[in-house]
Amino acid sequence: MKEAGVSGFSTVIDTWGDYVTQAQVIAQMLGDIGIDASVRVWDYGVLLQEFKKGTRSMIYMHHGHARRSPEWIRDYMVAGQPHNHYTGYYSNTVLDDLLKKAIPIDDGPERNNLFREAFKIAMDDVPIIPVHVPRYIEGIRKNVKNYHVCTQGRINLHKVYLEK
Repeated sequence: MKEAGVSGFSTVIDTWGDYVTQAQVIAQMLGDIGIDASVRVWDYGVLLQEFKKGTRSMIYMHHGHARRSPEWIRDYMVAGQPHNHYTGYYSNTVLDDLLKKAIPIDDGPERNNLFREAFKIAMDDVPIIPVHVPRYIEGIRKNVKNYHVCTQGRINLHKVYLEK
Protein backbone atom coordinates (compact mmCIF):
# COMPACT_ATOMS: atom_id res chain seq x y z
CA MET A 1 0.00 0.00 0.00
CA LYS A 2 2.89 2.33 0.77
CA GLU A 3 4.44 1.66 -2.64
CA ALA A 4 1.11 2.54 -4.25
CA GLY A 5 0.98 5.77 -2.25
CA VAL A 6 -2.20 4.77 -0.45
CA SER A 7 -2.73 5.34 3.25
CA GLY A 8 -5.71 5.61 5.53
CA PHE A 9 -7.77 3.23 3.40
CA SER A 10 -10.59 1.46 5.21
CA THR A 11 -13.38 -0.89 4.19
CA VAL A 12 -16.18 -2.98 5.63
CA ILE A 13 -16.69 -6.62 4.69
CA ASP A 14 -20.37 -7.49 4.94
CA THR A 15 -21.31 -11.14 5.44
CA TRP A 16 -23.64 -13.51 7.30
CA GLY A 17 -23.76 -16.78 9.21
CA ASP A 18 -21.16 -19.37 8.31
CA TYR A 19 -18.89 -16.83 6.59
CA VAL A 20 -18.13 -14.61 9.58
CA THR A 21 -14.92 -16.38 10.62
CA GLN A 22 -13.54 -16.41 7.08
CA ALA A 23 -14.40 -12.72 6.63
CA GLN A 24 -12.61 -11.91 9.91
CA VAL A 25 -9.49 -13.72 8.68
CA ILE A 26 -9.59 -11.71 5.44
CA ALA A 27 -10.03 -8.47 7.42
CA GLN A 28 -6.98 -9.37 9.50
CA MET A 29 -4.94 -10.09 6.35
CA LEU A 30 -6.00 -6.75 4.88
CA GLY A 31 -4.87 -5.12 8.13
CA ASP A 32 -1.46 -6.73 7.65
CA ILE A 33 -1.02 -4.73 4.44
CA GLY A 34 -2.29 -1.46 5.87
CA ILE A 35 -6.00 -1.60 5.07
CA ASP A 36 -8.29 -0.97 8.04
CA ALA A 37 -10.97 -3.61 7.46
CA SER A 38 -13.86 -4.57 9.70
CA VAL A 39 -16.59 -7.19 9.41
CA ARG A 40 -20.28 -6.43 9.69
CA VAL A 41 -22.66 -9.37 10.20
CA TRP A 42 -26.15 -9.32 8.71
CA ASP A 43 -29.19 -11.46 8.25
CA TYR A 44 -28.78 -12.81 4.70
CA GLY A 45 -32.09 -11.41 3.41
CA VAL A 46 -31.35 -7.92 4.72
CA LEU A 47 -27.79 -7.91 3.38
CA LEU A 48 -28.93 -9.07 -0.05
CA GLN A 49 -31.42 -6.21 -0.28
CA GLU A 50 -28.80 -3.67 0.85
CA PHE A 51 -26.28 -5.01 -1.64
CA LYS A 52 -28.82 -4.76 -4.46
CA LYS A 53 -29.33 -1.08 -3.55
CA GLY A 54 -25.60 -0.50 -3.96
CA THR A 55 -25.16 0.59 -0.34
CA ARG A 56 -22.44 -1.99 0.52
CA SER A 57 -18.91 -1.95 -0.85
CA MET A 58 -17.81 -5.55 -0.25
CA ILE A 59 -19.59 -8.82 0.45
CA TYR A 60 -18.02 -12.13 1.43
CA MET A 61 -20.03 -15.12 0.30
CA HIS A 62 -19.76 -18.44 -1.47
CA HIS A 63 -20.56 -19.25 -5.00
CA GLY A 64 -20.56 -22.40 -7.05
CA HIS A 65 -21.88 -23.67 -10.33
CA ALA A 66 -22.89 -27.08 -11.50
CA ARG A 67 -22.81 -25.86 -15.09
CA ARG A 68 -19.81 -26.91 -17.11
CA SER A 69 -20.44 -24.01 -19.46
CA PRO A 70 -18.70 -20.67 -18.87
CA GLU A 71 -21.99 -18.90 -19.60
CA TRP A 72 -22.50 -18.22 -15.87
CA ILE A 73 -20.28 -15.16 -16.26
CA ARG A 74 -23.15 -13.40 -18.07
CA ASP A 75 -25.39 -13.53 -14.97
CA TYR A 76 -22.73 -11.77 -12.85
CA MET A 77 -20.89 -9.50 -15.24
CA VAL A 78 -23.47 -8.16 -17.71
CA ALA A 79 -25.52 -5.16 -16.62
CA GLY A 80 -29.18 -5.94 -16.05
CA GLN A 81 -28.61 -9.67 -15.47
CA PRO A 82 -30.00 -11.39 -12.33
CA HIS A 83 -26.83 -11.52 -10.22
CA ASN A 84 -25.08 -8.38 -11.45
CA HIS A 85 -25.58 -6.71 -8.04
CA TYR A 86 -22.99 -9.14 -6.56
CA THR A 87 -20.33 -7.49 -8.71
CA GLY A 88 -21.33 -3.98 -7.67
CA TYR A 89 -23.32 -3.51 -10.90
CA TYR A 90 -20.20 -4.10 -12.97
CA SER A 91 -20.50 -3.04 -16.60
CA ASN A 92 -18.11 -3.36 -19.51
CA THR A 93 -19.53 -3.14 -23.04
CA VAL A 94 -16.54 -4.97 -24.60
CA LEU A 95 -17.13 -7.94 -22.28
CA ASP A 96 -20.88 -7.77 -23.00
CA ASP A 97 -20.25 -7.91 -26.76
CA LEU A 98 -17.87 -10.88 -26.44
CA LEU A 99 -20.46 -12.82 -24.44
CA LYS A 100 -23.25 -11.96 -26.90
CA LYS A 101 -21.11 -13.45 -29.67
CA ALA A 102 -19.90 -16.48 -27.69
CA ILE A 103 -23.09 -17.80 -26.08
CA PRO A 104 -25.04 -18.73 -29.25
CA ILE A 105 -22.05 -20.59 -30.77
CA ASP A 106 -21.87 -24.34 -30.35
CA ASP A 107 -18.74 -25.65 -28.63
CA GLY A 108 -15.58 -25.05 -30.56
CA PRO A 109 -12.43 -22.94 -30.85
CA GLU A 110 -14.22 -19.69 -31.75
CA ARG A 111 -16.52 -19.93 -28.71
CA ASN A 112 -13.60 -20.83 -26.43
CA ASN A 113 -11.51 -17.91 -27.67
CA LEU A 114 -14.37 -15.44 -27.12
CA PHE A 115 -14.90 -16.73 -23.58
CA ARG A 116 -11.14 -16.53 -22.88
CA GLU A 117 -11.16 -12.89 -23.94
CA ALA A 118 -14.21 -12.18 -21.76
CA PHE A 119 -12.69 -13.89 -18.71
CA LYS A 120 -9.42 -12.01 -19.20
CA ILE A 121 -11.31 -8.69 -19.14
CA ALA A 122 -13.23 -9.78 -16.03
CA MET A 123 -10.03 -10.82 -14.23
CA ASP A 124 -8.24 -7.62 -15.21
CA ASP A 125 -11.14 -5.50 -13.92
CA VAL A 126 -11.59 -7.72 -10.82
CA PRO A 127 -15.25 -7.24 -9.86
CA ILE A 128 -15.06 -10.67 -8.14
CA ILE A 129 -12.07 -11.95 -6.21
CA PRO A 130 -12.02 -15.73 -5.82
CA VAL A 131 -10.55 -16.41 -2.38
CA HIS A 132 -10.48 -20.17 -2.11
CA VAL A 133 -12.07 -23.37 -3.27
CA PRO A 134 -12.71 -25.82 -0.46
CA ARG A 135 -11.85 -29.44 -1.09
CA TYR A 136 -14.50 -31.89 -0.08
CA ILE A 137 -13.89 -35.57 0.32
CA GLU A 138 -16.94 -37.72 -0.16
CA GLY A 139 -17.21 -41.46 0.14
CA ILE A 140 -20.02 -43.96 -0.13
CA ARG A 141 -20.52 -47.67 0.34
CA LYS A 142 -21.42 -50.12 -2.42
CA ASN A 143 -25.03 -50.34 -1.28
CA VAL A 144 -25.65 -46.57 -1.57
CA LYS A 145 -27.32 -46.02 -4.93
CA ASN A 146 -28.03 -42.96 -7.07
CA TYR A 147 -25.69 -40.64 -5.15
CA HIS A 148 -23.82 -38.07 -7.23
CA VAL A 149 -21.29 -35.49 -6.10
CA CYS A 150 -22.58 -31.94 -6.55
CA THR A 151 -20.05 -29.37 -7.71
CA GLN A 152 -21.83 -26.65 -5.71
CA GLY A 153 -20.93 -28.16 -2.33
CA ARG A 154 -24.45 -29.43 -1.75
CA ILE A 155 -25.33 -32.92 -0.60
CA ASN A 156 -28.29 -34.01 -2.70
CA LEU A 157 -30.00 -37.01 -1.12
CA HIS A 158 -33.48 -36.74 -2.60
CA LYS A 159 -32.93 -39.66 -5.03
CA VAL A 160 -30.50 -41.71 -2.93
CA TYR A 161 -31.49 -45.11 -1.59
CA LEU A 162 -29.83 -48.08 0.10
CA GLU A 163 -29.73 -51.38 -1.69
CA LYS A 164 -30.20 -54.42 0.54
